[in-house]
Amino acid sequence: MSQTEFLRQLKAYGLENDIPNISENNAKIIRGFLRKKQSKKVLEIGMANAYSTIHFAEEIAEWDGEIYSFEISIPGFSQAQENIKKSGLKNIHTFHQNFLHSPVEKLAPFDTVFIDARKSEYKQYIIEIQKYITDDALIIIDDVIKWKHKMPDFYEYMEMQNIFSYEIIQTDPDDGIMVIWGKNTKLQETKVQK
Repeated sequence: MSQTEFLRQLKAYGLENDIPNISENNAKIIRGFLRKKQSKKVLEIGMANAYSTIHFAEEIAEWDGEIYSFEISIPGFSQAQENIKKSGLKNIHTFHQNFLHSPVEKLAPFDTVFIDARKSEYKQYIIEIQKYITDDALIIIDDVIKWKHKMPDFYEYMEMQNIFSYEIIQTDPDDGIMVIWGKNTKLQETKVQK
């Protein structure tokens, strides 16, 4: 089975079982950002059953990129392990623990971060990752339109801070991502072909 077909089946399974995977369109757009960045060391906070993880790992494998993924759900982590094994990809490193309580400094620095986890912790994530990223890191934060009401403190923080410039891109009819290109930099041209 091809990787494309495997991912299609994984997405279908996720839809049938209410697994919070990113959409196919979202995956395609984020892969475009990873390619533009040529991401070498990716931190993923929240991987569910590894649908997004496999997408991203496949993209960055071309230039020997590695992804480090954190998941706190026991069923999610178990499914992720199975799916990663089936994918055959060797550039995925998984951690069954909360990123906020992990020795992540041993893995840093990261040039790319993808956040798709507990919405109530988004503010804590964005503050914490600042210790572990390169100055020109690409940061992508998921579900910032659909679940905006679940993260008021995160939005308040982003409006008040002066470290990151960001833009919100609608990737699906009801949702989108926040994209940040590095610390203390003006937004670059971030449009990626859909």
